Amino acid sequence: MLHSGNARNINPLLRWGIVAVSCLLMSSCAIERVASDSPPVITTPPELELDPNLNTPLAALLTLATNVPTRINIEITSDKKSWAINLKKMETSHKIPVLGLRPDTTHTIKVHVVSEVGVTTTYKELLTVTTDPLPDEFPSIEVVSQPSKMEPGYTLVEVVPEGRENKEFGALIIIVDYNGEVVWYTTGSRFTDVRQLENGNLIFLVGNKVRIINMLGDIIKEWRASKVKRKKKVKRTVATRSFHHELFPMENGNFLVLSVEKKNVLNFPTSETNAKAPKKKMLVAGDLVVEFDPDGNVVNSWSMLNMLQPQRIGFGSLGGYWNSILRGKKTKDWSHGNAVTHQPDDDSIIVTMRHQDATVKFSRKTGELIWILSPHENWDKKRFAQYLLKPEADEKHFFPYHHHAHEVMPNGNLMLYDNGSYGASPFNPQPRRTRTFSRAVEYRINEETKQAEIAWQYGQNADTVYYSGALGDADYLPQSNNVLITHGSLATKEKINTAVILEVTHTTPGKEVFKMTLFDDSPDVEGGWRVYRAERIPSLYPR
Repeated sequence: MLHSGNARNINPLLRWGIVAVSCLLMSSCAIERVASDSPPVITTPPELELDPNLNTPLAALLTLATNVPTRINIEITSDKKSWAINLKKMETSHKIPVLGLRPDTTHTIKVHVVSEVGVTTTYKELLTVTTDPLPDEFPSIEVVSQPSKMEPGYTLVEVVPEGRENKEFGALIIIVDYNGEVVWYTTGSRFTDVRQLENGNLIFLVGNKVRIINMLGDIIKEWRASKVKRKKKVKRTVATRSFHHELFPMENGNFLVLSVEKKNVLNFPTSETNAKAPKKKMLVAGDLVVEFDPDGNVVNSWSMLNMLQPQRIGFGSLGGYWNSILRGKKTKDWSHGNAVTHQPDDDSIIVTMRHQDATVKFSRKTGELIWILSPHENWDKKRFAQYLLKPEADEKHFFPYHHHAHEVMPNGNLMLYDNGSYGASPFNPQPRRTRTFSRAVEYRINEETKQAEIAWQYGQNADTVYYSGALGDADYLPQSNNVLITHGSLATKEKINTAVILEVTHTTPGKEVFKMTLFDDSPDVEGGWRVYRAERIPSLYPR
């Protein structure tokens, strides 16, 4: 046993060990100051690999190692632009995506490593990387912008190919800067509802899968929809028939997604224009809202056929969109949902259904309806009159038709993209509005009185009026108070598909501050390009 009074008699080696341990515990110890103040040493020189996964041609991977934890600062210079990337994560082994490279450009890169106390070591050699030009088949992009009036960040676009040659080239996710210059892209099969997560990764639907990738194209995680029963559960398989149109990440870590179910419905209309046409028993496809957890377990599901009125149809409800997915069964596309969101403040779910011309809100906990935004024609008034929203004023074009992509704004209002197709409900002879237009529209809803009013809209009185017969999006941009509008499916006189993405001020009248036109200018253009949705992302890196 050691006593303080006998310290001079302690074995010298033991005394040295005690001093060393004491030294390590004291922040003022000389040896610690020397280690902290010394410049970090690069133990493995930086290496730069362009497009390491062969699917993100404008992204590179920088690798290096240091003797102590460091963060990395990168300076990138080209004849087009110079910028810096300052990362916060402290590591000794670094694998860093270098993003924002421009096509057909040589970039010079300087690497700095910074210690925890801010001491910097700069790698003595400059790295260079040269990117290829954009492929000849790439969509043409034209942009007019006023950067000082725009929401900061980049515009992410989900591009849908039309025509044989474009489909052979593939669908794209494209990210452009405020000048319309491409800074990132990838190709593949059709991408749906691409959004950026807080960590910088992208999540989207592709085929019958939910997929998360990083900006180098690595697949981080994937879920597959499968109704097939297996003896052993496959990892991250969600027991539902399909994923389609939208995936919504919830605050509790779960996901909402649209799926589909089929049911036999009695007394289903056989005509959209003749109310006296015979009604028959039909196999009907309707939307199913599914909530699943990160392991792929279904937490709950809500049937729109059960919740609403299966015999009520809109224009398009008699189509056979789901026949191939439902194993060749001849079904009717009753609802054709395209958007689903969760509202955590009151734990509700909102769904938009194109062929019902309806956006519906219901309780996640009980499944009970809260309200329905829809033209009032053909609803069973005994069951649904109490939920139907009523216009506060006599507005000529109040209700949306065949609309898409609702969202709840920070002020609680509802923003959506109103395609404006038909402008009427069955059983009219498929009339269209006298002046066909698509618009972004914001509704202010009083849930107590079930009254609603248009708080803002942009489209019908714009300098250029657009009509998008399908697709479309409208996003409120919180920093600038602007709105990003996607006219995703515009047809020229030659029936070639194009798309226009606008950023407009949230004023009356709105003023355009950004216009991106995406088109096909090849000499033998066949089908063109469409855009599913567009998003404004704040950065190419984690937020």
